[in-house]
Amino acid sequence: MFSHSPKSAYQDVEISIINLETKDREVIFGGKASHVIGGGLAWSHSGRELIFDYGPPGVGQLDLYVLDIATREAVQITNEGENYSPSWEANGNLIAYVNDPGKGYDSTLYIADKNNNCKLRLLTLDDLWGASWSPDGKQIAFISLGEVYLLDLKKFPAYETVCP
Repeated sequence: MFSHSPKSAYQDVEISIINLETKDREVIFGGKASHVIGGGLAWSHSGRELIFDYGPPGVGQLDLYVLDIATREAVQITNEGENYSPSWEANGNLIAYVNDPGKGYDSTLYIADKNNNCKLRLLTLDDLWGASWSPDGKQIAFISLGEVYLLDLKKFPAYETVCP
């Protein structure tokens, strides 16, 4: 569960795990945010990590963080422009996400390793949102200007070698 509420100039942000049987709620990440979309939250397929978008106070931008569930340590993996809509590939080796350079247009869909050490630019469009891998990892769905598109990764042969 990802929740935020305006209590001051910043928003309180919490990421929680809820036990559906007992209804117990465990906060696994908390902080203040100057900037948050709140839709960018995805489990890794191993269940050991979450990736989410978050904008801490004073930063002025939205970045991606990978949270280790066991240690509760969140590591920032992006730092340029606005980064959101993260999604894990089925085998957990790659992520897809959207980067907006801050101009309000020309958002770019990237795939990268989970540390964002190596990445591949797939395409750039206006109003790009909602990157999501297909279950077989061969396609990525996204939204642009209110329409849903499916990008076939076979057209990008380099995607399989983004992070050798």
